[in-house]
Amino acid sequence: MKFKLLLVIFNIVFFLSFLTIFFLPLFVMDGSYLGAFWKQNWFFFPLFFSVSAAVNALFLRNRKTLYSLEREDWPALAQHLENEVFKRNRIGFGTASLLCDSLVLLGDFNTVAKLRTLVEQQKPRIYNALRVRFVTAALLAKDREGAESLCRDSEKLPRHDREWLSLYAGLSRRLAGDYPGAAELLEPLCVSGKEVLPVFLASYVCGSLLSAKINNESARLQTSAASGRERVLQRFSRAQWKPYFESEKTAMHVVVLGKLFSEAEAWAWESK
Repeated sequence: MKFKLLLVIFNIVFFLSFLTIFFLPLFVMDGSYLGAFWKQNWFFFPLFFSVSAAVNALFLRNRKTLYSLEREDWPALAQHLENEVFKRNRIGFGTASLLCDSLVLLGDFNTVAKLRTLVEQQKPRIYNALRVRFVTAALLAKDREGAESLCRDSEKLPRHDREWLSLYAGLSRRLAGDYPGAAELLEPLCVSGKEVLPVFLASYVCGSLLSAKINNESARLQTSAASGRERVLQRFSRAQWKPYFESEKTAMHVVVLGKLFSEAEAWAWESK
């Protein structure tokens, strides 16, 4: 197992590093200084053993999660994390976010809604940090009302999350057939958004999808979309975009929009 192998390698390297420091006076000074050296630097002993114990304890505590991730066994991972969160009430950001992602992969949106309610009630700060994940799940579950409620009152959130929530709110309105409402949310991202992916996708939706639906605003939407596209193309060539986008696909909310991003890439570079 890869994680177990990494732990073994860590312990070996850590132990050899300890021995190197322990016998350092023998290499740089006379051996008679060994006792005096360690008398002055005694704190290295508890420091080394404390770090080693902490790393090993962390691995042992999370071994089920790590093994499930290693095997990509999402049902086992979800079951284990559900037990941690719902039965043992261990609601941390990492545990809740990983549980949410695994449930989305399994299509278990009812449990995602249960998780969202629990986190909102007991851990508001974690709830705010996970709102982008929750709104992703809500849209996949075709729960547009839930998605729009998650996108409200986002003013105090970090800009990254605010812009993703604006994007999702706009996409939700477009799916509901509210094209002017979608444009109202997405056009500001094209013009003044800072986060690359929301700007890129908002520009595509405004320029290619919404402009054809709102005739009296088509020219303005095309102009705003072109502005957003140019800002992205000034930063990335087609060759530079691919590794950047791949690095961002570690986030579930990016993965689920993969098809839309493929369409946006064709619109941005091939049409140009």
